[in-house]
Amino acid sequence: MCSYRVFFGLVCLTVQLSFSVCSAESVQMIESKEAFTDFMKRNEDKLTVVNFYAAWLGPCKMIAPVFEEMAATIPGVACGKVDVDESDDVAAEYKISSMPTFIFFKYGEKVLSAFVDTMVGANADKLRGLIYRYAR
Repeated sequence: MCSYRVFFGLVCLTVQLSFSVCSAESVQMIESKEAFTDFMKRNEDKLTVVNFYAAWLGPCKMIAPVFEEMAATIPGVACGKVDVDESDDVAAEYKISSMPTFIFFKYGEKVLSAFVDTMVGANADKLRGLIYRYAR
């Protein structure tokens, strides 16, 4: 929260602005199978959402800032991202064929069935809804 005082002649107004700062650190970059395993172990007590993406793909670029904003503002959720071109072994383990793909884990395991726990595509509203649904 920031406060600014604005003077108009004899009148002083105090304006308060509220904003959240998103940092790249709110979403952890996972660059290897070992890093993925470590990330999952460190976060096994909370909802974990992993974004499998391709850096060159338009929909992945479009959803990335939305995912980072959610990671920075929704408490109790660990968010990671895996570049499928750089970490193809992790992508292969989860049978990623379309990007972006978001997989939801709770207690280290996939949440419910593949239909419910995996989201393919760059639908920000659907992603937000699934995160809120499983973060409870």
